[in-house]
Amino acid sequence: MLSAARQSVPAVKTGVQKHWWTPELDSLKQECIDICHLWNQIDRPRRGVINTERLKRKFRYKIAVKEAASSADQAFSDKLLNHLGDKNHVEFWKSWHRRFCSNNIRPASCINGHHGDKDILQEFTNYFELVGQPNSVDADLGYSEEVEKLLSDYAALSSAQSVVVELHDLQECTSILKPGKAVSFDGIYNEHIMYGCSHLFVILCLLFSALLRHGVVPSDFCVGIIIPLLKNKHGDHLNLDMYRGVTVAPAISKLFEFILLQLYGSYLGSDPLQFGFKKNSSCNSALFTFTEAIKYCNNLGSKVFCAFLDASKAFDKVLHNSLFLKLLK
Repeated sequence: MLSAARQSVPAVKTGVQKHWWTPELDSLKQECIDICHLWNQIDRPRRGVINTERLKRKFRYKIAVKEAASSADQAFSDKLLNHLGDKNHVEFWKSWHRRFCSNNIRPASCINGHHGDKDILQEFTNYFELVGQPNSVDADLGYSEEVEKLLSDYAALSSAQSVVVELHDLQECTSILKPGKAVSFDGIYNEHIMYGCSHLFVILCLLFSALLRHGVVPSDFCVGIIIPLLKNKHGDHLNLDMYRGVTVAPAISKLFEFILLQLYGSYLGSDPLQFGFKKNSSCNSALFTFTEAIKYCNNLGSKVFCAFLDASKAFDKVLHNSLFLKLLK
């Protein structure tokens, strides 16, 4: 895919092309270039038909560029207004930050007293290695042995079953991929898959079917690039604890995850009172349920006692093998 992309897809630097640029602007720009070349060949006269035509094309091109940029700004304003009208605050702030705040973030030149790219990189490496380790390593290893045993038993029982990823399933999952996302270590963007030919889809179907049939995945599916992001832009950016790691996984790995959800998503339901890590659910849903429960109890004359538990780095420190064991059982 990378070789085919290099041969057929032109590569340009970020920001060279404007998102509102159109073929009409290209045509007007070329007209200006042509008339300027002709004007230069005749010693750049300040009067006459050629100079008049040059000025006309120049002004026409400038006006078209301004109108296109103005239309793009108006479309962005309409987009924000639609998000507000639909009460879609998440997409509103995503669009806002992407437009106005992304260029204001500058990388820190010092982390925990260390300077230089090499030392800062080592600090982040040491930090994220510890973040992913559970507090009870021995307990997690014990659960890991039970998980491996159950998985081997299930593999023996289901070895006769043939799992095939159909082409329409792959095409549906490919439509979920979003363009313009960060690329992982393999250099394969979502666009490589989204705009690939039918032969690529057939090969991916065969690959994913083989992975499901044999119960294994490539080791590269478990590798990603960790990008440290500031939890709070107003916080201390020199402190490692102020950074949250976001892993950029390979595009083919993400597509395989979508295939798994497509095939087995109906078995992965959760309690209706869980609001985190679920589609169409957020803190607003939890707050609404919480406040309505308090109002209901108060209307009945009952007192409400609340307990709040905030576990530090709960998602990173949880015993994952223990969760796998519960799911398998």
